[in-house]
Amino acid sequence: MSAAKQTILVIGATGKQGSAVVRALDKSKYKVIAATRDASSDAAKALGVDLVEGTLDKAEVLFKEPIYGLFVALGDNDAERHLEQGLSIFDAAAKHGVKHVVYSGLEKGFPKESPVPFWNSKAKLEEVLVKQPFKWTILGPVGFMENFYWPLYLDQVSTTWKTSKVKTRKLIACSDIGKIAAEAFDHPEEYVGKNLSITGDELTPDEIISTWKEVTGQDLQAKENPVFPPGLDVAFEWFDNNEFTADLAENKKQFPWLTSFKSWLEQTPFKK
Repeated sequence: MSAAKQTILVIGATGKQGSAVVRALDKSKYKVIAATRDASSDAAKALGVDLVEGTLDKAEVLFKEPIYGLFVALGDNDAERHLEQGLSIFDAAAKHGVKHVVYSGLEKGFPKESPVPFWNSKAKLEEVLVKQPFKWTILGPVGFMENFYWPLYLDQVSTTWKTSKVKTRKLIACSDIGKIAAEAFDHPEEYVGKNLSITGDELTPDEIISTWKEVTGQDLQAKENPVFPPGLDVAFEWFDNNEFTADLAENKKQFPWLTSFKSWLEQTPFKK
């Protein structure tokens, strides 16, 4: 008789990171449940796993059955809501006896105090997380490669990034975040109590421009600096003045299958 599957609940399941975790988890080993605000949405249905509907500020409703593992990725840019949601989730997880929480938080070498309010909320949640009764793993990803789908983000490469004091940009594919989260659940003996700064590639702006031209046939030649929405403008200015410290060589040693920027780009609609 096969052992009963352990249940993993994924918070943020329709987002970039959460959906990657859903895809990466071994369905023969785990029962995967995706938390969603709307179980009837196409994005939720496309996950192909069990769904539980509810809101993160009342996370209690998401724990309808015993949960072994919990993945948490929060995306709310409102600092107060971000913090309240995280606290609600951690409280519910502790109350319902969750054994292992994998939290997507901050790249650990980056300053914890910042002019970016939602970033400070993530730092506070990490402080709370490590004091909980359950086991934990923190993933600290660098910039997502998927952010290049946003034209404003892409425009930085040939403008503000070229004049920034941050000379190289560290990037990771969200699919790799999913795989690393799955590794943490598969091998808790290796990852419990660890705070991992994770990156999949590191390039200068000129290297990104060259790779983009090679793969897509297009030039990155933005004429003006991008103007980000209020709140995010402060965040991106801050990123231009503070550098991620994740070690690419160490990451490749631990996760040799990491996706390079070129390999990621070749799998996107940008490819010529």
